[in-house]
Amino acid sequence: MKLSRRAALGAIAVAPLARPALLRAQPSSAPVKIGLLSDVAGPYRHVGGPGSRLTAEMAVADFGGSVLGRPIEVMQADDQNKADVAGALARQWVDDKGVHLLADGAATSARLAIQQVARDKKSASLS
Repeated sequence: MKLSRRAALGAIAVAPLARPALLRAQPSSAPVKIGLLSDVAGPYRHVGGPGSRLTAEMAVADFGGSVLGRPIEVMQADDQNKADVAGALARQWVDDKGVHLLADGAATSARLAIQQVARDKKSASLS
């Protein structure tokens, strides 16, 4: 039996309808986590550091503290301006802590490591 291209594409398009649970949004009360990897004690602490967390928390408060009914949580760690430390923290946060957005990274080397982890993990990243 030969299957035409049109029939194959139609079958692929209709397949999710066979399992409607795949189409429904799954409600969750788990927080949306924003991870700030900053230079907390080094030469870039005034560019990012503790002020970066305060700014992010103020923005979350201005936004209402939640998105789609889920609370927003801001986390921060010291990347020490080291690419290996920033990359390891970013990977751990995405894998183990469920961080949805990686941000900050004042030093270029740390920022590039964070971006690479975000790319590998298909996660969001902001400079």
